[in-house]
Amino acid sequence: MAPALPRLLVTRRLPKATESRLGKTYQARLNADDHPMSDAEILDAAADSDALPCPMPCIEKQVESVNATVTALHDNGEVRLTIIVSPLEGFA
Repeated sequence: MAPALPRLLVTRRLPKATESRLGKTYQARLNADDHPMSDAEILDAAADSDALPCPMPCIEKQVESVNATVTALHDNGEVRLTIIVSPLEGFA
């Protein structure tokens, strides 16, 4: 049996080609309607996600506001999320 793909939460829309590629490499949960996710939505989705890329400056600021909560929940074993990354730093 092949190992399960890592679960990736994508909070904002990315180019179609990027989303397609993510879908082949990860169990990608996409934000289909591209609404700005609330802190509560991010925290809820973090419960069963392995990674959270922050492709937009607006979400990066928001993640800063929930980072301490995510860290505390992770330390208590309440969320699966293990990494928050900003892969498109400087992207405009």
